[in-house]
Amino acid sequence: MATLDKSLLLEMFRKMEEIRRMDLKIAQLVKKGKCQE
Repeated sequence: MATLDKSLLLEMFRKMEEIRRMDLKIAQLVKKGKCQE
């Protein structure tokens, strides 16, 4: 495995977590929208 900077790895991990949270929020909003129809 390439020796990546730990700070760089943490930054990537944080971005992945943010994207996952946004995906969950969008999924919840879509579910709510479908339920209201």
